[in-house]
Amino acid sequence: MKKMTAILLAVLFLFAAAACKKLPASNPNPSPSLPVASFEEVSEPSSSGESSSGFSSMVSSSDSSSDDYSDTSSSEPYLPPPTTPLNHSDHHCYSYLTDIQKQYYNSMHTAAEQMHASWVVLGPLTENYTADVAVVRHALVTDHPDIFWLPPYYVTASGTDADDNPAALIMFSSSAEVSPSYNITRAEKAYMEQELTTAVALIISQVTSSDPFEIELQLHDMLCQKVTYSLDPSDPYIYTAYGALVNGSALCEGYSRAMQLLLNQFDIQSTTISGVAAGAGHMWNAVKIGEDWHHLDATWNDTATGFISHEYFGLTDEEILKDHVFANDSSALTPEELASGAVSFNTFRPVCTNGNYNFFLKKGFVFGAENLSELAEYVANATENAVEVKFSDPEFKEQFAQNSETVLQELSSLLALNHGANYYIGRYSVSVHTLKLYKTV
Repeated sequence: MKKMTAILLAVLFLFAAAACKKLPASNPNPSPSLPVASFEEVSEPSSSGESSSGFSSMVSSSDSSSDDYSDTSSSEPYLPPPTTPLNHSDHHCYSYLTDIQKQYYNSMHTAAEQMHASWVVLGPLTENYTADVAVVRHALVTDHPDIFWLPPYYVTASGTDADDNPAALIMFSSSAEVSPSYNITRAEKAYMEQELTTAVALIISQVTSSDPFEIELQLHDMLCQKVTYSLDPSDPYIYTAYGALVNGSALCEGYSRAMQLLLNQFDIQSTTISGVAAGAGHMWNAVKIGEDWHHLDATWNDTATGFISHEYFGLTDEEILKDHVFANDSSALTPEELASGAVSFNTFRPVCTNGNYNFFLKKGFVFGAENLSELAEYVANATENAVEVKFSDPEFKEQFAQNSETVLQELSSLLALNHGANYYIGRYSVSVHTLKLYKTV
C-alpha cells in the first residue's frame, strides 16, 4: 500500500463571478463520482488560504485530519507520467516553468485530456510541491483555452510513484468532497469538443483578411457580436471558451479564452492576463503581432448598448494601467503565497510598449485640437449610430480631459452649424483618451 499526505484545494467559481466586472453600457448533467484508488493513512493537515486557479478563481484548503478515502474497488488507480514528453514549446506559460514543473505540466495535461478520475503522478516530489502544482495548473489552463472541462476542485498529495520514489500527486474533483469526478462524462466531453470545433470553424470561415491586425479585429468584433456578458453562477461554462463560443454567454475569462482560441487558429500568439479592473478581479488578452505585444480587452469593448467599442484594442502597458492593474507575476511570490492562494498571479506576462497596433492609429480615427472641424465632418458622414475616435496630441488630451464640456460644446456647434439635423452627445474616456459620439434623432 502507498502512503501519502493529501491537501484539498477547492476552486471557488463564485469569486470569479463576483470579481470579473464589465464596464456598464452592454447545466450539464454531472457524471457519477468515481472511486479513489486504495491508500492507507490518507490525511489532510490543517491549513487555510486562497490561490489563483486557471479560472482566476480562489483556491482554499480545507480543515480536516485523519480522513481515510480508501476504496479498493477503484477502476482507475494511479496515472503515471507520460513516457513520451509532449511538445509544449510554443506555449508561453510552459516555457517559463522549471524542468520539474514541466514534468508536472505534461502529466497534468495527459490526465486532463483523458479525464483521469483518480490519483495522477505528476513527477518528483519537490520541497514546495503544492506551490509548484498551483503554478502548473494555472499555466496549463492559460496555455490551453480549449480545455473547458477541468473540474473546479483538486487535491494535491505527497506519495510515491511506481518505483517507490517520492512523488507529487494530484486528483481532480467536481465537488469539495474528496472524490475524483468531472461535471461531464467522456462521451459528453467528446460531443462538446465537437461543438466547440464547429463554432470556431464557423467564425474563422468568415474572416476575410490575411493581415494579422485585420484578423484580430474581425475576430474581436465577431466575438463581441456573439457573446452576451453573464454573471450566472449556475453556469460553469461562463469561464470558458466553450461558454462564449457555443453557448454565447461568458464572463471576462470566457471572452479572453475564446479570443485566445480564435487567434490560435491563425497562428497569432496570445495569452490571457489576470489582474484587477473597476475594483475587482478581471482577465483580458495580450496579443503579439510581428515582434510586438499589445493589450486587448474584449469584455470591456463589448458594451451593453450593442455598440462594439475599440477603446481597449492595441493598448500599451502604460495605457492599460490607467484603469487596469496587473496581478503579481508568479516568480515574485513566495511558495507560501502561491500554495495558500491568497494572491492571484500571472505565470507569463509580456511587456507591451508598442502602440502601433492601436485600433485608432491603424484606422486613422485620430484627431487633434487643430482639426475639430474635420472631426465634425467625419462624425456627420458616419453611417453608424455611434462613432469612436482617439486624440493624438498629448497636450490636447490633457486640455480635453480638463475642458471636455467646452470642447464637446464646440464640436456640437460645428455639427449643428455645418451639418444640420443630426445631434450628437459624447462620452470621453480619461483613461485611454477616446471619445464616443452617439447619434440621436
